[in-house]
Amino acid sequence: MSRRVWAGLAALVAGLIVTYGARGSFGLFIKPWEDAFGADRATVSLVSAIGFVALGLSQPFAGRLLDRIGGKAVLLVGLAACTIGLAVAALATDLWLAILGAGVIASAGAGFASLSTMSYIAAGLVARRSGVAFGVLTAAAAGGQVIVLPVATAVLGVSLRASMALLALLVAAAFLVAVVVVPPTPPADVGERGGVMGDLGSIARTRGFWFLLIPFAICGYTSTGLTDTHLIPYATDHHISEATASAALATLAAFNVAGVLVSGVLTDRLDRGKMLAFTYAARAGILLLLPALTTSSALFVFAALFGLADFATVPP
Repeated sequence: MSRRVWAGLAALVAGLIVTYGARGSFGLFIKPWEDAFGADRATVSLVSAIGFVALGLSQPFAGRLLDRIGGKAVLLVGLAACTIGLAVAALATDLWLAILGAGVIASAGAGFASLSTMSYIAAGLVARRSGVAFGVLTAAAAGGQVIVLPVATAVLGVSLRASMALLALLVAAAFLVAVVVVPPTPPADVGERGGVMGDLGSIARTRGFWFLLIPFAICGYTSTGLTDTHLIPYATDHHISEATASAALATLAAFNVAGVLVSGVLTDRLDRGKMLAFTYAARAGILLLLPALTTSSALFVFAALFGLADFATVPP
């Protein structure tokens, strides 16, 4: 592969690390948001809850735009929106501004700059080694918290606003790198088609799609919705320090990478349906243990076990 291709892939990896790392750091801000805005846990959790909806709804539209304006344009729109949203959240003086910035604008931007968009661009760069490229990109998405979360935690010691501003600056840097390094990717299809709703309608009539969608929705709820958002507040409620809880979440992200790599190898060798069933069962069993794990060492055991099964559902 040429230097230009390697540079493009490196830019995609960097973009995934900071985007998924920033999005996965919201759990760090639950208690600081409570203190800053005088709100309760349920109200502050709206930032993440609305963020999950925005993240999910934006991706079908991003996928449709990939066919119309190309991968680089969609990526830049996503990174720009994510930067603006995080900056709004950093400057927020009321909770509704944090919800608008982090929950709506930044999360929708993350949906446009998602693994799907990055994989689309990578497929145009490395046609022969796309499997390897997809594996590396998935690992970058899974491991973004390992790099970003400790840095955000350290800066949180300065202030909530400084930590949020740092996330905005990291994504802004990824935007500038993508502008310079990522090569243009032409649209795959510029012909007349039925639009997003028409595409979704045809997909919705496929039974196998629902058998994947429903478990994967539960999968997302228990990972990004539960552990990524509430593991740190859960730990601090049990008198575990914020730094230790943050380290445990980063450990979970590190084991995500290991789980993805192992799962990727096994996906080519084992029955994928049985793999998914086993992984979901393992996740359920590990989550059932969580209420009993209230010490620092137990929290790290949970992080390692759940991390191995967390993103391992993606390859199959």
